[in-house]
Amino acid sequence: MGRSLRGAKRAQLYFDCLRRLLDVEQAGEVNGATTRLLGAVVDTYLPVNVEDRTALRVHLQATGGDVMAIEATELTWRDQVELGATRQAIKTIIEARFGRVSPALEAALEGSRSEEALDALLRHAAVAPTEDAVLEQLP
Repeated sequence: MGRSLRGAKRAQLYFDCLRRLLDVEQAGEVNGATTRLLGAVVDTYLPVNVEDRTALRVHLQATGGDVMAIEATELTWRDQVELGATRQAIKTIIEARFGRVSPALEAALEGSRSEEALDALLRHAAVAPTEDAVLEQLP
């Protein structure tokens, strides 16, 4: 029990740090680049493995804690960092190939939450004959 509780406490601290980073960025206190940099520091110096995440979920369920808040934080962070990087890569390719990113494509990219769809779009952006052809690939 002692080991898993340490793991749960470690995971709770990790998620609290991520939640705080998301909150301060949303409040406009820091920019996205600073948030990602600080998030990388948290990931590096406070790594959380699968066992720690599981221990936290078990601990929260046993104590009546909010498991959904942890899951929402994780999804929001993943969306912001990982999917944001893919979105930026697509925009960079489109801009390099076609000179600009249209507002329609920009809005479609920001609305996409599927990692698989964005990865497929990234590959398509590299070979599509026009920006419209890229837009046609969006779900």
